[in-house]
Amino acid sequence: MVPAGFVGRVNLTAPLVTLTDLAGRPGELAGFGPVDPWLARDLAAAAARNPKTTWCVTVTDEHGHAHRARLRPP
Repeated sequence: MVPAGFVGRVNLTAPLVTLTDLAGRPGELAGFGPVDPWLARDLAAAAARNPKTTWCVTVTDEHGHAHRARLRPP
């Protein structure tokens, strides 16, 4: 298990269905490569516990075009 509330600059890409535990698709860590679904969930959950974490959400439309928004958790 990843320690709670770590601070770092990590680019984790993971399917929403993996992060919400609805599927077991792998994620990807920039500079590292593919990561198991459980590790993607653990990293995202640990980062979410720190208020300094920033998020970049990428949503694709039906044509696969990306739409991004930068978010900061409340």
